[in-house]
Amino acid sequence: MDIISWKNKESTTLQLLESWVIKTPNRRALVFEPGVSATFKEMWELSGKIYAYLKSRGIKAEDVVMYCLPRGIELFACMIGTMRAGAAFVLTETGNDKRTEFIRKDCRCKLYVDESDWNDIIQTEPLEGYEQIRLHSLCYIAYTSGTTSNPKGVLHEYGSLDNAWKSALLDGVPLFNEEDTFILAVSMNFVSLPLFFALSCAFGFALAIMPYEYKNSREKFYSYVEKVGVNCGYITPSFLRTLLPFQHPWRVCILTSEPADGLFLENTLCYNCYASTESGCLLTIFRLPCKMNPAPVGKSQSDVSVFILGEDDTEVPDGMLGEVCYRNPYVRGYINLPEKTQALIRGGVFHSGDRGKIDINGNLILHDRIDEMFKIGGYRIEPDEIANVVRQVSGLSNIVVRGFVYKDLSAIIVFYTDDIEIDNVSMREQLLNKLPEYMIPTNYIHLDSFPLLENGKLNKLQLLPPEGSWEALRTISDSNFPVIERGQDFCVYGLGNDKAVKIFRHSIPFVKIWHEMVLMQEAYASGLSAQNAYELVRFGSDYGIMMDRKERKL
Repeated sequence: MDIISWKNKESTTLQLLESWVIKTPNRRALVFEPGVSATFKEMWELSGKIYAYLKSRGIKAEDVVMYCLPRGIELFACMIGTMRAGAAFVLTETGNDKRTEFIRKDCRCKLYVDESDWNDIIQTEPLEGYEQIRLHSLCYIAYTSGTTSNPKGVLHEYGSLDNAWKSALLDGVPLFNEEDTFILAVSMNFVSLPLFFALSCAFGFALAIMPYEYKNSREKFYSYVEKVGVNCGYITPSFLRTLLPFQHPWRVCILTSEPADGLFLENTLCYNCYASTESGCLLTIFRLPCKMNPAPVGKSQSDVSVFILGEDDTEVPDGMLGEVCYRNPYVRGYINLPEKTQALIRGGVFHSGDRGKIDINGNLILHDRIDEMFKIGGYRIEPDEIANVVRQVSGLSNIVVRGFVYKDLSAIIVFYTDDIEIDNVSMREQLLNKLPEYMIPTNYIHLDSFPLLENGKLNKLQLLPPEGSWEALRTISDSNFPVIERGQDFCVYGLGNDKAVKIFRHSIPFVKIWHEMVLMQEAYASGLSAQNAYELVRFGSDYGIMMDRKERKL
């Protein structure tokens, strides 16, 4: 067949991959460990065995094949072999039995393949070619991380892969070329793998599936990068910050999944992108010329249109905040979750749940999650608005703001990793010049690093108040907190689980409340018979101290 160029936008992903197999059969296509790799020809032959194995078991279009194999070249080849059979794949890595068990039941796969089947696959004579594929046939099911509940499976059709490689053509020019080696450090379970697989098929670069052990330290990571010859990659801003200062300049760095405000690598083409499990492609791309705050995520480069809708589901003018929405005809929604699918897709429009706006240059700027907004005293509070002001006043750069609200009890906490000591009283005085009282943070918590999900994204749900999750408060059956003590200037309410909150009269100065909390903490730390104090909170418009309900017994 003729060599197919990525410039032919009618080419399918498999056709593009086959063109590299024919053109450069002995060039490295996939790397796992240093010294463990596969050429385009080897990868194609291995996927041919999988293709033949599936055909012998009657697998065809719309059938789902689930694989549970160790991270590496074999699992990657299974994805290609399933596509050559025209069927749909679900990938899971060994070592996560609970997730695998759930996904196996949820995806209702026609065939399940694990390590016990691998010898039969290897001994199968490979088939050439591949089945005729329709763009609207099911291609793969990508599962979300599922940190708060069971993971959700997103149904992607074959056209989603074509959208993926088209989305990496910035103004018609590909971000990558055949000389590149692109690192992928996240789980092969996630949408990142088929997304960047499609890019490697189109542009011919080698894909490095990094073993997790190399993420454990900067030294191990850079050792892998150097030995494998990585010069491109997709990494989250949180992970990038752990690697700074960057030891090995890359040609291209893709930043996505989190805000990249203030991030930039010298002598590297840095692209800030926006994508999701539900999109299956890079929805937008922006080349960062320098450190920017906020950092735009750019414009759509594929056939997927991106726009901003207001609360009435009508498009808002540029510069106005609204929900980021898009149209993608190749994503069906969530498997076995019709209500969540209906909430996600309304009238053919995908509602991302992200809030953003289009700037004067037509670039998308992400603001926050709609469902992360919280209310205190009826006021709508947006964490990023607080974070931006805190950065200006404090000198902090790497921060996350979270709000915790239950009934009239609330706290706004700034989590940060900068090596700076924060004086709560002084910060409050400075912030009052820029923010209303109800938006002033109640606490600042220093962390060595932010918790990350398996896919490298920031795990905001693990950023919790000192006493733990506020879910404990929901065990209180009373409509109001029970009063357990009253004083001239305070009232103590029971919170259940041996916790209490001491609320002070509005006339008591903030600095006095703060100092009382510090003294309680110091007395408890010294081993004295005292209640431990955890954090400052608000109770309506008043301030209080979250603490143990009982004193320590010596």
